[in-house]
Amino acid sequence: MERFRFQIEFYIRKNRKNKRGEYPIYMRVYVNKESAAISSGRYIKSKFWNPKKAIDKLTYEESESINEELSLLRKKITDNRNTLINCNKPISAKSILKIIHEKKVEEKSLIEIYSDHNSKMASMLGHGYAASYFKNHKSTKKHLVEFIPSFYNRNEILINEIDHNFISNFVRFLQTV
Repeated sequence: MERFRFQIEFYIRKNRKNKRGEYPIYMRVYVNKESAAISSGRYIKSKFWNPKKAIDKLTYEESESINEELSLLRKKITDNRNTLINCNKPISAKSILKIIHEKKVEEKSLIEIYSDHNSKMASMLGHGYAASYFKNHKSTKKHLVEFIPSFYNRNEILINEIDHNFISNFVRFLQTV
C-alpha cells in the first residue's frame, strides 16, 4: 500500500472579516504535496482563536459548539479519506473535500435556501435592496411552497433534485397562477 502524508488543519481567514468583527474558520486538508481548503461555515473573533491548538479558547460563549463542530468535521474528513482508501479510489485533497461539499449541497432543500435568502434580503432592505424587490422574492417563495406539493406530492425538494423539468413545470405553474 502506498504511503502518503495526510494532515488536517483549521485556521481563520483574517482577510474575510464580517460586519460583527468575526473571521471565518477554514479547514485545509493536505495529501502529499497537494492541499485544498473549505470553509467550516463558522465565524469567530480572532482574540478567541487559539492557532496552536486550532480550536477556540473556552472563554468564548459558543466555544463548546464550535469545538464540537470542528471535531465532527475532522472526523468526516478522516472517514472520507478512509472510504476512498477502502474503495481503491485515487486520494487527493480535493477529492476528500468534494465529498463533504456534495453532502452539504444534498442536505439543503430549496425552500430552506430560499427562506435563508429572503431573511438575508430582509435585513438589507434600504441597503442595496428595494422593498418591491423583496416583495417579489416573498411571492416566489410562496409560489414554490404551493407548487412543490402539487407536482411532487411532498413539501420539500432537495436542491440537487432541481433540473430542467422542475424549472419548466414551475414556469408553467406560474403562468396559471
